[in-house]
Amino acid sequence: MFAYVLSGIQNRVITSNILNSDTSGFENAQKNLNAYTNKNKFVYEAFSKIFSSKEQENNEYQNSLKLYSLSNNLSNNLKRIRTFLIHTTDNIPFEVADTISFKNIVAKDNYDVPGWILIGDTKLEGKNESDYKRVSSLSIKDTNSAVFIKYKLNQFIDSIINLTPEETRLQIKQSITLNLNDVETEYDGISSWEMYNFDHVSLSKCVTFLTQLEADVRYCEQLVLNELFNKANSNNKNNIAAQLADLSMKYETEKKEKEISLLQKDKELNNTRLEAKDAEINQTKKTISIFIIVLIIVSILILFVIRANYLRKKANTLLQKQKNEIELKNHLIEHQKQEIVDSVNYAQRIQKAILPEQDSIYAALKQSFILYQPKDIVSGDFYFFHSVNSNHHILAACDCTGHGVPGAFMSLIGSNVLKQVVVEKNKIEPAQILNEVNKGVCDTLKQNQNQNRDGMDVALISLEKKDKNTILKYAGANRPLWLVRNNELSEIKPDKNPIGGFQPDEDRKFTQHELELNTNDTIYLFSDGFADQFGGEQGKKMMTKRFKDIVVNLQEKSMQAQHNELNSHYSIWKGQHEQVDDVLVIGVRI
Repeated sequence: MFAYVLSGIQNRVITSNILNSDTSGFENAQKNLNAYTNKNKFVYEAFSKIFSSKEQENNEYQNSLKLYSLSNNLSNNLKRIRTFLIHTTDNIPFEVADTISFKNIVAKDNYDVPGWILIGDTKLEGKNESDYKRVSSLSIKDTNSAVFIKYKLNQFIDSIINLTPEETRLQIKQSITLNLNDVETEYDGISSWEMYNFDHVSLSKCVTFLTQLEADVRYCEQLVLNELFNKANSNNKNNIAAQLADLSMKYETEKKEKEISLLQKDKELNNTRLEAKDAEINQTKKTISIFIIVLIIVSILILFVIRANYLRKKANTLLQKQKNEIELKNHLIEHQKQEIVDSVNYAQRIQKAILPEQDSIYAALKQSFILYQPKDIVSGDFYFFHSVNSNHHILAACDCTGHGVPGAFMSLIGSNVLKQVVVEKNKIEPAQILNEVNKGVCDTLKQNQNQNRDGMDVALISLEKKDKNTILKYAGANRPLWLVRNNELSEIKPDKNPIGGFQPDEDRKFTQHELELNTNDTIYLFSDGFADQFGGEQGKKMMTKRFKDIVVNLQEKSMQAQHNELNSHYSIWKGQHEQVDDVLVIGVRI
């Protein structure tokens, strides 16, 4: 009989560190908790009834009282922390927080709340962004912290092991586990129990985990109760198992009596329903009389309905006419839209014809790539290339104001002015080229006469091979130059001025930088479209820091492979998000 009362223990569900945040996960945890709690309650009541007042000195009975106090204390702690967590999430009153539906908790899921409430704030350890770590800023004095939970669980396990007979302590200790050890994670190495279970965990998962912990506590309590009962049964003259069977029989009898009481209530309810049925029949008779009266009224109303139907048909005819007019206008709009798209597609062909042939760039710069992705068919970004001779080349990445058709117009102006300065005027020094282009754009847009402030950002370089050395000259208007040497990225900063966008200033000059390149050095010119793209799991900007990390990690690959990897990184990051700007990235390896 004792084995029957304590059955079902072997199928216990051990707490998992990675819980499902759906309702079924919480319901399973709550079901386990209720099952263990009800079984333990019955056994405690049996202990109290079996031992008379003169037998109160029985060690197993006294230990069961201690066990009852220990498990209730820890269970109440877990309930209080769970209630406090729900309360803090949306300022829910304490008296409501413990009764709120779990579906509402799922609907109000918050991945930030459990971390800072039960663990603490983020602290900076080290200089690099990769050295950010989550650290526990709370202690066991904070009774609403993960540290406090772990401390109380360890204290509980130590206490209940001491309550069991000495010869069975090892067996009990091996059976009890609340997963309190630090764990090994995929990326961070060894992580503390607190961090692993509460850092970046949703509210619903945290509530489910705390509920399952409470069920595990009741399970541990059940194991020790089992041992105490076995010990008491073997030491006591009376057969406790037989007495327990009698109590179980009484329990079943009381259960049957309750069922009989429920049946009696059902019978009374059926009688009430019969009386209600008779009342319903009487009511039906009254309803028939009323129906006759209503029928007369309805006949009168039908006349009004017929007239209303005539008016409705007339209104429908008018609506159909208006619908036909709307469909005609929609057709016209679609036709106009198609004409606009066709025009933009044609403009794209013109823009491609103006851009330098990529094959000629790859022929002059053997190890290079150009990643070019317009946002809207035509682009405000463009690239420029000119070979002064076989050993001297000029290359630029340009980002004009706006994108789409307005940006494309600016790119035509910028490309034309660049070609005039470099090809027709034979200017080959990057700073000198930018100074001349700035004047050309301002003159073309007449910015000294109107309020036009359009312009462009440019990163422009000159690569000249002298003997066995390659000399790099660079000037930038709001766009930097990146140099990767020996897997370390350095940035040459630009002047904080755009091309155009203001009245010409004769005293303002762009700065020229010059350095000697080594074999396998890699340089990058780019617009801001790649780093400004929104995406990832949280829909945030990629940012320049992440862009730099991607570039550095690609250094072992060929330039064409780098092109493919960058394109893949960008597509995966963007996902289903809309492209926010034109993308242009140029890479050259010496």
